[in-house]
Amino acid sequence: MTIRGTNRGARAGSTRGFTLFEVLAALILLGVLLGFTLKTLSWIAAEHRDAARRQLALHALANVLERAAATPFESLNERALAAWTIPDDAKNALPDAVLSIRVAAVGDAKRVAARLDWTGRSGVREAPCRITAFFYPRLNSSGQ
Repeated sequence: MTIRGTNRGARAGSTRGFTLFEVLAALILLGVLLGFTLKTLSWIAAEHRDAARRQLALHALANVLERAAATPFESLNERALAAWTIPDDAKNALPDAVLSIRVAAVGDAKRVAARLDWTGRSGVREAPCRITAFFYPRLNSSGQ
């Protein structure tokens, strides 16, 4: 007598499901993929922190040039600007930050170049951020 509808396509004595070897192979593969994923996520987080530091450095330099724009033209010289520093939050976020400001006369204008260096996460100096602006004497009411 034959019973229909049970165990179709299966050989006599075989069972359905995963073998121990298949389960172990899947777990090993899952572990390797998880390891790569965690390593990639940590790398992305480190790059995000570096980008945030660079953005903070550029904002600090932009503030320096805003301050220079508010300074009278006659007072724009390296000696007067040498005492300027970056804000405290930038000092805390950028280890060993060094601000340097150069002023050079270019025709009737003055070129103010600000540069900010700091130490990166590996202990090596990062590529500096630089920003330059040209300032001209303000015209008086007669246009001169």
